[in-house]
Amino acid sequence: MMRRLAALLLLLVLTACGVQAAGNDPPAPPPAQPAAEVAAAPSMAPAQIATVPGATPSLATATATVEPAPVLTRLTEPGCCVQPMWSPDGRMVLFIDRPDATAPTGIYGVSVEGGPVQLITERVAKTSPDGRYIVYLNESAQVVVEDLQTGEVWLIPSDRREPHFSPNSQRLVWTAETGSGAFSQRPSIVSVSEVNGQNAREVITVYGGGFVGWLDDDRMLVQGRIEESNGVLAEEALYAIDLLSGDMDQLAVSDRLRSVQPAPGGEWVFYAIAFDTDDPTRNGMWVVRADGSERHKLDVVGAAQWQDGSRLLIIPMEPGAPSHRVLRFDAETGEMEAITDPAQTPFRILSGDWQVSPTGEHIVFVSAEDLSLWVMTLPGADR
Repeated sequence: MMRRLAALLLLLVLTACGVQAAGNDPPAPPPAQPAAEVAAAPSMAPAQIATVPGATPSLATATATVEPAPVLTRLTEPGCCVQPMWSPDGRMVLFIDRPDATAPTGIYGVSVEGGPVQLITERVAKTSPDGRYIVYLNESAQVVVEDLQTGEVWLIPSDRREPHFSPNSQRLVWTAETGSGAFSQRPSIVSVSEVNGQNAREVITVYGGGFVGWLDDDRMLVQGRIEESNGVLAEEALYAIDLLSGDMDQLAVSDRLRSVQPAPGGEWVFYAIAFDTDDPTRNGMWVVRADGSERHKLDVVGAAQWQDGSRLLIIPMEPGAPSHRVLRFDAETGEMEAITDPAQTPFRILSGDWQVSPTGEHIVFVSAEDLSLWVMTLPGADR
């Protein structure tokens, strides 16, 4: 029961910024301003669908060539927790738990090198990349950001929508759905503000989508359908938007876009398309340069997360295999390599529950064998 409670609380953190009581409500910032006051209508470059000649990596040639082999370390007792997170510096693995009936529910942590589990805080909140700010719902169900250095607390005009910190922790973005009906026809307004909620403004309205990730501090990714000049909704697509110039690049087109992830630094973007019957050639796992000038189709199906600005870690879907394995694709060279050998480093991840550390040096995962947290130290992280 306590484990399920912890998992439920973590789900609330990810979807509603957490619940935290606060004192007096701070004054509300000014309402969001329409996008027309920010920039002219964005210019848009179409997506280039063709792959780079000879750049499709082959899974068949991906052999474990990296030495030394990855190191596995168990961090917690069996049955501990799910959905682990990383501290901003990558030195600790964090998770929500209530170890026993006498312990408080809160965020617990353990060193990436192992050691005792310790209570970090009883406050359940989402932390900014630099660790200075947290965002949560106050007792009035309002979204607030708190500065942990100064103690200041600000209301965020996101109408209870979950805000996402920019990489430098100085901006917030959120998506607010409006209207009703089918999701693909429902307008969603993407808005940004400063971290204190000031200077809030609308960026774009999309249908059946919203914000999906930051490329860097001034560029974001948005997915959905946009209204064309004739009032007709365009096909669903992935767009890169420059907040300073208003320029918008179309990176991919499909109503089956999934798993969009920008690489750290914003040079590359990963996405997947499945079951696109209008154009089956779109299906697969893709890596595209953020300006749309280059893309690779990966000869593998599975889960993926970025290790750094150009290298993608992939856990391929291989039904019946006794162990998972990790592949690494380099977007700059187009090369794929296996960095684990099942015979040497066997492991099984429960329900895709794994996270790459901010430094790219480690993977933390929930073991399907004993339901404990394990960390894998990756070779070749500091190339």
